Amino acid sequence: MVDMGLGLRYRDRYNDTEWDASQTHWRVDLLYRWTPGHEYLPTLVFKLGLGGTISTVESHATGVIDAVYLAPYLGADACWMIWDPVLRFVLSPSIMIVSAGGDLDALGLGINFFTGLEAVLADLLRLGIGYDLTHYGFDDDTGSTSDTYHGLFVQVGYEYR
Repeated sequence: MVDMGLGLRYRDRYNDTEWDASQTHWRVDLLYRWTPGHEYLPTLVFKLGLGGTISTVESHATGVIDAVYLAPYLGADACWMIWDPVLRFVLSPSIMIVSAGGDLDALGLGINFFTGLEAVLADLLRLGIGYDLTHYGFDDDTGSTSDTYHGLFVQVGYEYR
């Protein structure tokens, strides 16, 4: 999976200064799917993967840095069918061990949480909307550093069966 942030703005938390920014996120997953066999229980998808984030800010201000994150992670998705087989609700938490590079050199922990609705149309086409939250936290030479990304997304994909 690869996604890119379009039209992003970076804002300093200590003042109202803003700069243009960009973000590219990728991940590769190894998945195990388990369906409990009861219609009211969710299908669970256990994930082991590797992901990365490249975040750049168009600024030369002191303290504003570009960062590259690489993170192995472990997570699980829970999928409830709302209208079988067309509409489902997805809840997906993950925990990460994050290595930061670029202008930041540190090792830390991260979490990712996303939730959304997915519709399967024409038996293969998948459409979705949702919310994604990713948070990275580090203790490095300069003290504590953290990055948090919030995203609303629309997705279009192919459902392979």
